[in-house]
Amino acid sequence: MEGACPNTWTTAYASYHADVMAGRLPPRYLVHTCDAGFADCAVGAVTALYLAVLSRRALCIGRHTPQHFFRPGEPSAHLDAVFEQPSINWTMDDARWHSHTVSKSFQMGGMELQSDKVSSFLDDGACGDNSTEVFFLNSNAGLVHKLVDHPRYAAKLSAMGSTIDNALGCGLDFLFAPKAAVLARVQPQMNELRQQAANACHLPILAVHLRTGDADNFERRSHSDVPRDISGPTDCIENIRSHIDSVRAKHVQPGGLCEAVATNKSRLFIISDNVQVRRALKHRYPDATIKMDTKPEHSFRQADNITLAGLELAAGEFWLFRMADYHIITIRSGFGRAAAVAGPSQHPDWRPGHLLDRASATEKRAWQHSDWAKGCGKDDALTQDDMVSIPPGV
Repeated sequence: MEGACPNTWTTAYASYHADVMAGRLPPRYLVHTCDAGFADCAVGAVTALYLAVLSRRALCIGRHTPQHFFRPGEPSAHLDAVFEQPSINWTMDDARWHSHTVSKSFQMGGMELQSDKVSSFLDDGACGDNSTEVFFLNSNAGLVHKLVDHPRYAAKLSAMGSTIDNALGCGLDFLFAPKAAVLARVQPQMNELRQQAANACHLPILAVHLRTGDADNFERRSHSDVPRDISGPTDCIENIRSHIDSVRAKHVQPGGLCEAVATNKSRLFIISDNVQVRRALKHRYPDATIKMDTKPEHSFRQADNITLAGLELAAGEFWLFRMADYHIITIRSGFGRAAAVAGPSQHPDWRPGHLLDRASATEKRAWQHSDWAKGCGKDDALTQDDMVSIPPGV
């Protein structure tokens, strides 16, 4: 099943990880930390997972943000605030890491996607240095596809069952499962999409992510106070939706079960970091699936004004975005891009239906929207290779 984690490595690694964490095996840890947004940190953690598997270390995901990041009484801003740990326990008390006297730190910046950084870490660092008990890796770099295609590690990863089609989705599902509160936050939207996908005459789901930029992303007032001209995004949506629907209509069998809905438009699922943009697009597309009552929070760096409800919504919408057949993404944002590349989760609560098909590594099923002043067309299509090569990578 495409996107599912192959048991050729997950079971064995989970057992190894448990033995190291319990002290039954010598201490060999890889601790991942990240100072970036939600998607970059999640994708960076998946990269760290594969590095930990290759270097035979137990992965932990570090708490690096101040406890006051959330309002009093709420959990610290960290991935375990919104995700369960379905396969391994990747949290550890900071004090336990620092109880190991032999440790090293390694920085892999988001723009550093060269293969020599991976080789340096694995050959000269984590793999080649058996005396170092703890490696701290600070990175928001998504290097999963670089690893799968790496000349020195591709064969090993291929033998493990990891391919360019399943590596990112597999890693996300291995490390993370949305908490019940996350599921509840997006339950109505998930039900709408699942009902649509399970229909015998399945209309494609076109997911749209519109990011308004870092200034809007990290300043609360801009989410409601800054006016936005949405003509560029709506032009993009109309062009791509029309293209998808025209292609689909050509393949509907005359006189068949689905002929009556052959001219129906594909379903829209729209997310944005800007509340006003959501409102404007809900007015423009009243039948679209858009959540309106909570502002998503994508950053782990902001010192104030972040709510747990907002972070839960971001996590839920990230997983929902994976369910779509087609995607329009804001090209400079890793949030939509990573979800589009990862594809549908294999968790039973998130599978939209048996009729959902996945894109191949070369098929163009995503389009970029890079400028609010203009739209996009079918010629702006992106392959999976296109998307994974944009820093900080996927």
